[in-house]
Amino acid sequence: MTEHALLLVSARPWRPSIRAIALAGLVIAAAATLTASAPQVTPPSGGTIDTVAVEGTIDVLSPGTLTVKAIDGTTHLFKWLEKAFVHGTAETGGELKGLRRGMTVVVHYSATGESATAEEIDRIDGGGLRVTEGHVTSIDRQHGEIKVRLDDHRTETLKLSNRVSRNVGKNTKPNTRVVVYYTDDKGVKVVHYFKQK
Repeated sequence: MTEHALLLVSARPWRPSIRAIALAGLVIAAAATLTASAPQVTPPSGGTIDTVAVEGTIDVLSPGTLTVKAIDGTTHLFKWLEKAFVHGTAETGGELKGLRRGMTVVVHYSATGESATAEEIDRIDGGGLRVTEGHVTSIDRQHGEIKVRLDDHRTETLKLSNRVSRNVGKNTKPNTRVVVYYTDDKGVKVVHYFKQK
């Protein structure tokens, strides 16, 4: 090849091949998909990260950890700290606070993956929290209240715990039938979890 021919080849503009264009498109699409599917964490008012609730059955209890098989079939491992609240069990002292394998619970936890930490555990099976059913007439999250029309047509107003007020049942509309799990402290009924029936 002559020097003149080399100059002509090098002066020719670079044109990517169809294969290179397709590969670049796949890389961009994959990056967009990963970005869109990344979990979004929104700090609630007060500056802390909200908790998330998962319902399931206790599978394994060990010092410092709790494994729960969720109702969707997935298994979750949580760190268990002494400061975690437990509702619906007779406290026996010690780290496990009356929890046993096979109990149906709702775990309110913060963070995800290996950092998932149980903040509150509510026992919701037959021996756990009190339960009532009815149709939601209103939910006032700002004032922490839920009104439920019972099957005997009475309407009951219950207080929502802070975690429930922020995180549980956000898509619940009026007239939806719900199951409500609560504690009763001297006539004040505090809801720790509710779900659509």
